[in-house]
Amino acid sequence: LKKYQIISDESETNILEEECVIYALRQAGVEEHNITAIKTMFGRGSTFGKRNFSVLCYLLEKKIVLKRIDKGIKKNKEWNVYGEKYKDVINLGLFKGHYFIK
Repeated sequence: LKKYQIISDESETNILEEECVIYALRQAGVEEHNITAIKTMFGRGSTFGKRNFSVLCYLLEKKIVLKRIDKGIKKNKEWNVYGEKYKDVINLGLFKGHYFIK
């Protein structure tokens, strides 16, 4: 569950100090210099909206496939693809405002 930024005991609370989208990108193997650039561009504590994924794809030169999982959405699934021109893919999930690596 640590992969999804879900903790089972209080000794693991350090993984909660980072925004979920940043944590998911780390899990996907995004290089540290890109993580730093993303943090600088979008700021700490800001909500990471789907509108930011196009910029993120450009910065990383990667395609992002985002699967949104919520009640009320077409059989609980909605797919969005960002950065379609890039070959390398990062698969992310979104559940109730929480991004995670798929």
